[in-house]
Amino acid sequence: MKTTLIAISVHSAITITLYFLLNRYGVFTAVPNQQNLLNWDANWYFSILSNGYVFVPYETCNLAFFPMFPYFWKVLGVDPVYMSLVNITIFFGSLHFLLEKYKLPVLSILILLSVPSLLFMGLPYSEALFFVFSTMILKGYETNRPNLHRIGFFFVTMIRSVSLIFIPAIVITELLAGDPRETISARIKKITPDVLCCLSGLMISSFTQYVQTGKWFYFLEVQKYWGRTWHIPHFPLTTFSPGRILELDAISFCMGTLALFFLMRKAFEFFSGAASGAAQEWRKEAPLIFSCLYITGTTILDVCFSQSYKEITSISSLNRHLLCTPFALIMIIYLIRDLESRNYSVMFYAIIPLICFYLTGVFRYYTALFYVAFFANVAIMRYLPRLRLAPWLFYLISMALQLYLYHDFLLFKWIG
Repeated sequence: MKTTLIAISVHSAITITLYFLLNRYGVFTAVPNQQNLLNWDANWYFSILSNGYVFVPYETCNLAFFPMFPYFWKVLGVDPVYMSLVNITIFFGSLHFLLEKYKLPVLSILILLSVPSLLFMGLPYSEALFFVFSTMILKGYETNRPNLHRIGFFFVTMIRSVSLIFIPAIVITELLAGDPRETISARIKKITPDVLCCLSGLMISSFTQYVQTGKWFYFLEVQKYWGRTWHIPHFPLTTFSPGRILELDAISFCMGTLALFFLMRKAFEFFSGAASGAAQEWRKEAPLIFSCLYITGTTILDVCFSQSYKEITSISSLNRHLLCTPFALIMIIYLIRDLESRNYSVMFYAIIPLICFYLTGVFRYYTALFYVAFFANVAIMRYLPRLRLAPWLFYLISMALQLYLYHDFLLFKWIG
């Protein structure tokens, strides 16, 4: 617990000091204020706060966004700067809660904190609220406290439209990590409240929008005005402004593929009976299994229901949808600490990043170096722990990229 607080303090001190110095000497020209924090999705949330939901036919409108965060912001009654401070405080508190049992060293926590996409935690976005309630889901699984993860399911589905992913994930997690001694009816009875909590959050969100606009579930239809449609993906992939941020979306896509491989292996072991003697150990893996299900589901959704640029599938926003969640951090912890040493597992976990290097198209840009550095650092931390200088170097690079992209956001550039 103390190491988390130390890491948070160190990372905060370094980033704030470095940003101040870069601004002082003219490298960075923007500092956070009420205007430059209020762009991209933050502006949509602010429109809900100010005017409620407004239906605009045949155009993008704020009905694409769920009500929990903007109304939380409205209750607080603060400006974008203070809302950003509230968000970063929520994130730090929930990260401390998430990492309680892992007993990670300071350097490992610093690596997690330096994930560039976590810059959204310091903006008036919904990511911090999503993080805290998603953490409650994982802690509920971890401590076998169903009411805790049900609270998480209820509130998180009022922040983002994730019910389509969460409901199958609830069922599969119970299948793979539930008590095999229980009857099917008992297990269905156990997960029914979880599913109902997801559906309740979804219905409350949709009803809120219906009351104000007369539109049910319009958050689905309005996506087409952002160019998001169902299609078979075309490879290599791309993103909005790929020269700056494709490395983050590529890392996210690769993590989705790694998560899918992990789940396929677990499913094979389950159905082949290889895990029958380790039921207790499997129940301990429930947070990781659920995390991988979310990561896989989100990756598939963001690849197959997405925009296209010149007939090339875009995965814009994938990095924010994945890397700003506790699910991704749990996956990263697994990769740097608990990844198996069996030859076939190591082989697949090595080959997948190489395949995704091509499939995402990141090889076309110099920022591919960060993609390579990310997965090289994962391998070093897992299999060569004595090379302590390399993770520290990676932390500095990742933290610098985080600051650079935060500054880009303040200049109204797209990040995710």
